Amino acid sequence: MHSEKAPEISKTHRGYDKKLEGLRGLCAFIVAVNHLFTFDFFGTFSSPIYPIFFRLQFAHVAVLIFFIMSGYVMGLSHINSPFNNINIADYLKKRIVRLYPIYLIALFISVVFGLQFAPIPQVIGHLFFLQEVFVHTLKANPALWSLSYEVIYYLAFIALWAVSKYSKNLYLLLAALIIAAILSSPSFNIVKSLLIGWIFWLSGLYISRLINNNKNTIKAPLISYFLFLLATINLQSGALIMKLLHISFNNHNQILLNDLSYLPICTVIISEITGKYFKYTTWIKLLACFIPAFSVFALLYFKHNIFSNMDWVYGVACFCLGIVFLILKSSIYSFEKMNFMGKISYAVYVFHFPIGFFLNMYLSKYLSGPTFLITGIVCWVILTCGISYATEIVLQPYIKKYFFKKTPASQVAVIH
Repeated sequence: MHSEKAPEISKTHRGYDKKLEGLRGLCAFIVAVNHLFTFDFFGTFSSPIYPIFFRLQFAHVAVLIFFIMSGYVMGLSHINSPFNNINIADYLKKRIVRLYPIYLIALFISVVFGLQFAPIPQVIGHLFFLQEVFVHTLKANPALWSLSYEVIYYLAFIALWAVSKYSKNLYLLLAALIIAAILSSPSFNIVKSLLIGWIFWLSGLYISRLINNNKNTIKAPLISYFLFLLATINLQSGALIMKLLHISFNNHNQILLNDLSYLPICTVIISEITGKYFKYTTWIKLLACFIPAFSVFALLYFKHNIFSNMDWVYGVACFCLGIVFLILKSSIYSFEKMNFMGKISYAVYVFHFPIGFFLNMYLSKYLSGPTFLITGIVCWVILTCGISYATEIVLQPYIKKYFFKKTPASQVAVIH
């Protein structure tokens, strides 16, 4: 039992939470750094930390966490507001103002500095957030794929808002129907990928409608949660479960059915940080722990040599450490320390890749080895943070002020 009083939470509008903003910043940072290593920018493949970072990051899951946070914030900010034409128009206006100006700048940079000519239809598709749905995402900025998913979820939210008078269990029913529909067909396409991502978004929406935790919890085993997440990733628990159930999908979409194995632990992380109470919280936590535990058991049961695969080694190590660190509880307010990173996280997400793409192409002509690595990373950090600060902190407030002249700046949503 912790008797200390929870610190005051400073909010600028309904739905804003410094802790969530900090988590968003962490996720954006993970995605950005992951792309440096994944695409060998500045010769990062030869970096001694590459094998370690490759297995101790959660870039793909970070995007799924973005979806959960987005659903949570939209629900908290709008679901209890009257559903009428004025509020719908205001909601759409806020979403457009939040996403589009910075997105257009990132799209311009991606097209101008891309190595290959981008076909006009592909550029037009991006202008209307149709990447992944009707056109391929630009090679100079693959991170933009999630924005098309996000926009579709924003539009789908209007329908959910209209029926918000019904129980929040409607979201669970929708999720169950989505899974049933996907399992009913062996084929897999972009629609099913969108629907699986929507389950994560719906989870955030569901959490937003839960009651606050009356226990006023300010500490949680956050380290263990992230270790269980890493264990699930490295052990490929979702793919293992699908294989045991004889469910196979041959696809190249962004979100897969086995990604649902991350949903329990991601849900636990968000609910702990937001202080929302689940009726079956304990069971969800046990499920989050059971998924990697089952993977470890399966490896041992089928007599696999764990040391033959470094992913398994890291997965088992993360799981065991997660169990050990359950006794160590961290303050959920520690995420507030990354609040500033959260404020520029959207810009970091859409700008980091084209900046790295261009710098790698340019600097590789003149530098090599450690000099190339250090110079490239330093320039990338300065340019990415600088442009992100200029667009999010300097430019975006002017854009909001122009479109919301009668709305105090403190009431305009700033969370992506």
